[in-house]
Amino acid sequence: MIIFNDIKRLIDKEGDELKEVINNVLKSGRYAMGENVKNFEKEFAEYIGTSHAISLANGTDALEISLRAIGIGKNDSVITVANAGNYSSTAIHLVGAQPIYVDVDPITFNLDVEKLKSLEFNKKAPKALIITHLYGRLSDVITIREWCFKRNIKIIEDCAQSHGATIANKFAGNFSDLACFSFYPTKNLPALGDAGAIVTSDSYLAEKINSLRQYGWGEKYQVNIPGGRNSRMDEIQAAILRYRLKGLGERNSQRIKIAQYYSSNIKNPSISIPSIPCEGHVAHLYVIRTGSRPELQKFLLNNNVASDIHYPIPDHLQLKRMNSTSRTLAQTELLAKEILSIPCYPELSYSEVEYITSICNQWNN
Repeated sequence: MIIFNDIKRLIDKEGDELKEVINNVLKSGRYAMGENVKNFEKEFAEYIGTSHAISLANGTDALEISLRAIGIGKNDSVITVANAGNYSSTAIHLVGAQPIYVDVDPITFNLDVEKLKSLEFNKKAPKALIITHLYGRLSDVITIREWCFKRNIKIIEDCAQSHGATIANKFAGNFSDLACFSFYPTKNLPALGDAGAIVTSDSYLAEKINSLRQYGWGEKYQVNIPGGRNSRMDEIQAAILRYRLKGLGERNSQRIKIAQYYSSNIKNPSISIPSIPCEGHVAHLYVIRTGSRPELQKFLLNNNVASDIHYPIPDHLQLKRMNSTSRTLAQTELLAKEILSIPCYPELSYSEVEYITSICNQWNN
């Protein structure tokens, strides 16, 4: 069986080097908010090109804390998409705000800029927009940023699936007021558990985030900001991320090669394949489309190829959230019925990629 995302392969590849990284933390006697956390924040900010990086416990905390940092709360609204796994929606609801969902582009699966431009606000305008760079492909962030700037709408990038993606020589995370990262074990830059971060070049926001991640403290045991939480990255995760950050570019290149091979060689007319340009895409997931998804998924499984669906239920249909400000999301709902992710990670062998391609081509719908 070719596992959908076999994270153990990376651990086996790293071998004794990874063990040494972990053992050094164990020997240090400092397991939270120590030198590895401090150094990772410095190195990650330098990598992205921002002034600050603030490490956190996970990516969803990053989204919620970002919203709190820019003052989003009850009776506010935030523009986002409904096809990205409910993470942004969860954060928006946690701060008491409401999402305004915009449909997505059928080619990129990211926010449809023309649909964004057609938005009309009968009452209070939204205060923020969360841009999700889905599946490793950057959204049209330049156009979105210009639209938001004219309307005084704050921008948060959700970069959980786009570590290392660039446009115009700028990394994902460097186009907004705040940008959020997840380092979940399946991400392009993975930890060995949950971990996250926010990056920004706004020192005032960085100071607020530093406080919000640790109970809202200004000084120890002194709460200065309401709405704080315990969301700290531990030293082991920080040390692992420092080690793996050095190889991010190489591993992204391998993901792109696999995605390009699929796009060049999957020829089945019943399967729609994405185009994978080098710029602005780091192939976090390779997502195909078919009107007969259950049949294809079963055929793949019967031939020892695992697959997954990212994501099967749009946010506006979760828990019947019809109280959210939503419009017609025709593409979002159609995609949810047709998308299927096939294995695409750096540790796949060439023969496995060839085999997966051949199985896709053998499927007779």
